[in-house]
Amino acid sequence: MYARGLIFLLSLSLLGACSGVPPQATQTDAQQAVLQSELQGLLRDYNARHHSHVQLPNLSIQEDTRHPGMIASADYSNWKISINGLWLKKDPCIVYKEAVAHELAHLLVDYQQFGAPQAATLLTQRGPVVVAFNGPPELEDSSEEHGRAWQAMALELGAHPCEEGYCRSSHPYAKSALTCSAADYALLHAAPPPARPKLKPPVRSVAVTPNYGVSSSRTLFDSQVH
Repeated sequence: MYARGLIFLLSLSLLGACSGVPPQATQTDAQQAVLQSELQGLLRDYNARHHSHVQLPNLSIQEDTRHPGMIASADYSNWKISINGLWLKKDPCIVYKEAVAHELAHLLVDYQQFGAPQAATLLTQRGPVVVAFNGPPELEDSSEEHGRAWQAMALELGAHPCEEGYCRSSHPYAKSALTCSAADYALLHAAPPPARPKLKPPVRSVAVTPNYGVSSSRTLFDSQVH
């Protein structure tokens, strides 16, 4: 009986090893399902409040090693939100609690002004590019990217624009980081970060200058506040 049980366990191990599905891929798929559910819930509630029928954006996860500081981006022309998979490894909490709502707010602000994207594919020297002819123009003033309209939308969706540093605040994002519960990390299939050591209080207090952080691109949600 013992030998049969051992053979059965070994068979299961070999089956798992030969399944061809890398553990990382399985974790990424699970995390994408969680983020997709979060996005669906945010948009469902928004549509219910505004009696609208905004279509669900596509959501993708891909590691962007060229822009390691970029957490996520929103693309109006393709009606898409992209998550930098590097940040799901580094800080899944900020992706789950902030980035999804942050980027959806960008899309909804543009939707309120321009409606659904009327896109076409253009052939360029870089290859095919999807462009929405009714979309937002290039911003002359990059501060408009996270202006009052976006801040109001972000707050409505549950994001924290002031703590991110995108409006006048005495508590910029770096000093007021988001926290996730153990249940949140379990939902994201990720381990909580190690506890930070307690720091001794400074001898003298230092005044905090209000921060007007603005990212360098209309679609970027960057971890560094400029």
